[in-house]
Amino acid sequence: MKKTILILLIVSLLAVLAGCGRQMVPALPENAAEFILGDYVNPMDTEDGYAAISYNGRIYAYYGTVSRSLRAADLGPCLGYTVQDGERQDDRICLLAADPQTNFLVELFPEAVMQQPVFYRALDSAGKPIEIPAYIESLDYSIWE
Repeated sequence: MKKTILILLIVSLLAVLAGCGRQMVPALPENAAEFILGDYVNPMDTEDGYAAISYNGRIYAYYGTVSRSLRAADLGPCLGYTVQDGERQDDRICLLAADPQTNFLVELFPEAVMQQPVFYRALDSAGKPIEIPAYIESLDYSIWE
């Protein structure tokens, strides 16, 4: 009897942990935008390249990852998904609620249990004193120095 209860507790705990690994990812909007995933090469060092996307006339380059789990309240509207080498990716590009200037975009991965969110930062914000949401952890790439 004790063994059965122990097994049920372990199975329940594993089920809860498996659910916690999946991040909250919003559904695509009806008019989902395609973000062509490209490369941005640092003009100061042509060997220094970054993944980049474009939104509203601004270019966003890879900036960092998440320092804690994102909550639904952290996310703004979902805009669309990325396209890489002509292939639609199973991801979501969203705005951030704490970023009214739209200096950041977040890429979320609905099907990847262990994949962390990726943040892109607008290139025109480099070197400027902008508000960086506390849950964004910079990866300290040279482009952002």
